Amino acid sequence: MDERQFRVRSASGFAALVIVSLILALSPATRASFTTVVVTASCLILLVLVLILGGGHWTRFALPGVAALIVSGMAWPFAGLPALLALTRLTWAEDLIRTRHRLGIVFGVSALGLLGAVLAAKIWLGAGHAFAVSLPPVPKWLLIPMAALANSLVEEAVWRHAAWSELNDLFGLWGAVLLSSLAFGIAHWHGLPGGIVGVFGAALLGLVLGMTRVAVGFTGVLAVHFAVDIGLFWTILA
Repeated sequence: MDERQFRVRSASGFAALVIVSLILALSPATRASFTTVVVTASCLILLVLVLILGGGHWTRFALPGVAALIVSGMAWPFAGLPALLALTRLTWAEDLIRTRHRLGIVFGVSALGLLGAVLAAKIWLGAGHAFAVSLPPVPKWLLIPMAALANSLVEEAVWRHAAWSELNDLFGLWGAVLLSSLAFGIAHWHGLPGGIVGVFGAALLGLVLGMTRVAVGFTGVLAVHFAVDIGLFWTILA
C-alpha cells in the first residue's frame, strides 16, 4: 500500500466516525422521521463509496451501520450489532493479558468513574431535569447491568476501537484520544444528560476513557465504562 492509499484509507475511517457522531447528535433515537431516514441513507451511500474507494476493511461499515439502525428507531442493543463486528479485529488474548497486568488502574478509574457518574446524575436530577422512558417489564437489578453492558460495549466498539487505528495513523496517539473524545461528546447531544452539559460531560468522560484505553487496552476501558454506566443508570432509573 502506497502513501496515498494509506492516507485515503485512514481518512475514510475518520470521516465515518465524524459523520456517525453528527447523525447521532442531530437525530435522537426516540424519534425517527422520514427526512432523518433519507438523510441517513444518503450519508450511508456516501460513506460506502468512500470506504470502497479507500480500500477500507469491511468492519469499518460498523460505523455508518450503527448510526443507520439507531436513527431508524431500532432497539439500542440490536443497533449496536454492526459496531460489534469491528471487535473481530481485536486480539483478545493479548488485550486481556495487558489488562490483567494493570488491574490497579482499572479498579481505581472504575471506582472514580462510578462515583463521578452518581454525583453528576444527582446534580442533573437536582436541577429539575427528568428522564422519562418506558422500561421493559424486567427487574431493575437485572435491567440496569444489561443496559450498562450493552451501552458500554457498543460505544467502546465505535469510538475507541473501530476508528482508533485510523485516528492514530492520521493524528498520532494523543490526537486519537482528543478527537475520539470530541466526537463522543458531540454524539451525546441527545444523551443522558443532553445539551451542552451532556456534550461537555461526555467529551470529558471520553478523554478519561481514551487515556484509559492507552494505558490498559480495550478490555480495561470497557470495564471502566461499564462501571460508569452502572452508576449513571442506577441513579437515574432506580
